Amino acid sequence: MAFDGYFIQKMIEEIKPQLLNKRLDRINQNDDFISFVFGKTPLVITISGASGLFYINNEIISGGESKFLATLRKQIGNFKLTNIKQHEMDRVIYFTFEGIDLIKGLVKKELVLEAFGRNFNIILTEDNRIIEAYTTKHNLDGDMVMQGDPYEVDLANKVILEYEGLNLLTIKEIVDKYQGVSPLLASHLQTNNLSLDKIDVVPTKNLGNNQFYWFDLFNDDNIKKFKSLSELLQSLRGVKKLNKNPYHKFLRNEITKTTRKIDNLENDLKNNLSNIKLKDVADSIYSSGLDLTNYYSSFQDQTLDVALTLNENAQKFYDIYKKANASISHIEIEIKKATKLLDTLKSLQIRLENLDLEDEEEFAINLSKYGYQLKKRQKPRSNEQKVMTINYLGATIYVGRNSSQNEYIVTKIAKNDDMWLHVKGGAGSHVVIKGVINPLTIEKAAQYAAFYSIYKHSNDIPVDYTLVRYVTKVRKSKTFKTTYTNQKTIFIKAIDQNTLTDH
Repeated sequence: MAFDGYFIQKMIEEIKPQLLNKRLDRINQNDDFISFVFGKTPLVITISGASGLFYINNEIISGGESKFLATLRKQIGNFKLTNIKQHEMDRVIYFTFEGIDLIKGLVKKELVLEAFGRNFNIILTEDNRIIEAYTTKHNLDGDMVMQGDPYEVDLANKVILEYEGLNLLTIKEIVDKYQGVSPLLASHLQTNNLSLDKIDVVPTKNLGNNQFYWFDLFNDDNIKKFKSLSELLQSLRGVKKLNKNPYHKFLRNEITKTTRKIDNLENDLKNNLSNIKLKDVADSIYSSGLDLTNYYSSFQDQTLDVALTLNENAQKFYDIYKKANASISHIEIEIKKATKLLDTLKSLQIRLENLDLEDEEEFAINLSKYGYQLKKRQKPRSNEQKVMTINYLGATIYVGRNSSQNEYIVTKIAKNDDMWLHVKGGAGSHVVIKGVINPLTIEKAAQYAAFYSIYKHSNDIPVDYTLVRYVTKVRKSKTFKTTYTNQKTIFIKAIDQNTLTDH
C-alpha cells in the first residue's frame, strides 16, 4: 500500500473540517478497529491487517474491551478535538484533545498515531509524557514504549521533497532521502515532471493489485475512483479474517510428536550400537579357555546372568548382537525420514506465518498429506494456482507461498532464461522474475524471497539467484525441493515493508 506522508497530509485535510471542535462521545474497539465517535461521525484507526490507517467510517464500531480502551475513555472521553496535525511529512499524526479535569482545570492531551504499517503505535500523552500506549512493536529505534517516559518522535534522517533532479536518482534513493515518499510515489516522480502541490485529490485504487493513492498515478485502466479518501480506505475492509489457530495447533503437536520420535529413535540407535560390542564379549568367552558349563556373575567387567552358564550367556550375547545389527540400518532410515518430516513441518510453520486467506484452502490441502483433517469444504481442486504476482519496472515477479505454488511457477511458468531466487541455506519461497532483469528487479524479488522465508526476522539475509536453466528438482521429495548451480548472492540487510507493498 502507499499510506505515505503525502497521503496522510491529504487525509488530514479531508477529515479536519468534519471533526475539529467536536466532542468525543464514545470510544469503541473490536479486533480490527478503534473507533472514536464525534456526534454521528466515527473516526476509525485500523489495528489489524494494514494497521495504522485512519479515516472516517460510515458505521459505528462496537465490541471488545481492553486496558488501553478503558484508559482512553477515562482520559479523553467527552474531551473536544481541537487539532489534527502531522509531524513534518512523516507518518506521525497528533490528535489534540482539550477538556476539564476536576483538579487541574483545563488540560490538553495528545493521541499520537505512528502509522508505520505493521509496526504502528498509538500513544496517549500529556505534557509530552506517555500515559498509555497500544503498541505492536518497539519504535523505529528499537526502544520500548513505556508509561511515564517522555515521548519523542523518532527522527528520520530525511529532508522535505525537492523536485529537481529526481530523474537522476533511483527509486530507493528517493525514498531514503525524502520524507513521506513511498516507493509507489517515488516511481511516479522519477518518470514524471510534476509538482504534487498542483495535483487535485482523486482517490484511486488499482483493482488489479489493490494498490491505492490519493491521485491516479496508475498506468492502468483497471482502476476505481472514489469520492473521498475515507471511502477509498473503507473499500479495503470486509475481508474475512483467517483463523490460523487449528493449523498452529496441528503443526505444534506434530512437531512435538516427531521430535519425541527422533529422540526415542536416537536412544534406540545408541543402545543398539552399544549392543554390537557384545559380539566381542561372546567371542572372548569362547577363546578364554574357561569351563563353559560353569556359572559366573561377570566376565571382563561385563555383568552375566548368574542363572545361565557361561556358554548360555555367550549365546545370549550373540542373539542380542544379531538383533542389534539387523536393527541399526532400519533405525537410521527412520531417523532420516523423521528428520526430513520435521524439517517439512517447520517449513510449513514458517509458511503459516505469512499465510493469506486466499491461500488457506491450498495450505490446508497440503497439510492433509501429514494427517491434518480437512473440513468438508476443503476439497482438492484443480491444478490452477493463485500465485502472488507483482508487476515492477517492466518485470513480472512470481512468488510461491507453498510447495504447490513453488513447483507451479518453476516448472509451468518459468522459462530457462528467467531468473530464479531463493534464500540461501533455509526454507522459503521460490521466486521467479520474467521480463526485465536488472539490479532493481532482482533486489525487489529478493525482498520477497527473504520475507517468505525462515530468516524473515533476521538481518543481512542471503538470497541466491540464478537462471532457471540451472535449477533442478529433487526427485522423490514430498515437497518441492531443488538444487541449483551458477548462483550469485544478494544480501537483504533488512526487509522493507514499503518495498514489499508498493509497486
